[in-house]
Amino acid sequence: MNKLKQSSPLWTVLAFVLFGSLMASNSLGQSTKYQLPKGGWTLGTHAYMGPDQDSLPVFVYSVTSQLEGATITEVGFENRSSKSVAAVKLGWYLTTELDRDVILQQGQTPLLGFRGGFVADTRRVLKFPVVSFAAIHRPLLRRGLLKGNYRIEVVADEVRYDDGSSWTRTEKRQTSIASLKFAKTTNRHAHTPYTGRLR
Repeated sequence: MNKLKQSSPLWTVLAFVLFGSLMASNSLGQSTKYQLPKGGWTLGTHAYMGPDQDSLPVFVYSVTSQLEGATITEVGFENRSSKSVAAVKLGWYLTTELDRDVILQQGQTPLLGFRGGFVADTRRVLKFPVVSFAAIHRPLLRRGLLKGNYRIEVVADEVRYDDGSSWTRTEKRQTSIASLKFAKTTNRHAHTPYTGRLR
């Protein structure tokens, strides 16, 4: 399986274009675990950029994604606080590119510790499977197909410090998934061929 990775100082974008009419993707070896939907859609994966980003004690400055399953697998952190950080909990937020103020889906990782410590005014990178679009896309389907331009943003939602204190972020954007219908997938939509490109 070919993997596509990209990293940049403030954001990383992984875009996928799905071609449902192409040959069966058994030749690409896409496993059941990483099935992506048919249809015309794109996905961008980003470090969070919002009105409160300058006040975050731990700032996510980059995300790295792999093509298989459209999975965010690596996150770069900058400790902007005056304390040493013991662990962080990441939040991920799925929106459309057109309306970033309405959250379609969201979730959090467990607390992730920093081996060797994470002192103030330094950067660290953690490898962890934060979220896979293959695992969360189903409520977006319409008649087994996916259309639209989507984005996943990653941010530090909780910070635990070495001194025992903590900080928690409050998400102020609206969450709206009531209008999304959960569509059942069938075998004919499995093993979809796909290609990836950066945008």
